[in-house]
Amino acid sequence: MQIICIDTGVLSIYFSKDITKEVSDLIDKVKKGIVEAHILKPVLVEVFHHLCRVKGLDFAKTTIVSFMNQVPFKEIDLNTPLIIKAGTLKCQNPKKLSYIDCMCIAYALNMKIPLHTTEKTLNKLAGTNLQNLKTVKYSFID
Repeated sequence: MQIICIDTGVLSIYFSKDITKEVSDLIDKVKKGIVEAHILKPVLVEVFHHLCRVKGLDFAKTTIVSFMNQVPFKEIDLNTPLIIKAGTLKCQNPKKLSYIDCMCIAYALNMKIPLHTTEKTLNKLAGTNLQNLKTVKYSFID
């Protein structure tokens, strides 16, 4: 089974009114057990925040809890190696990468798994082993 890391942007597309076929297909594969998705806990916090801003607190609570109950994914905690690598990436790219991006990139690099993301410029950034980062890129519907 393929193991992947999913970032905030992909989940934002999933929860949007304009979900793309690519993201819908990805989450269907996760639900069917074809793909094992790893999602960092801080990503879930960021997605909750986005949902809360757009649709309100109750909607965010209901949506996140429903997702967590219906989609079998692995929740990832931060450990020391992940903190060090993510912090290093943030130091190297203070304005270009968010903390969440740094955590997801660091996790994908440490685990040697692809990062499913909406970030378009990751290959142009400075950083620890970014040339080894495998990405699958998604776009929002314009």
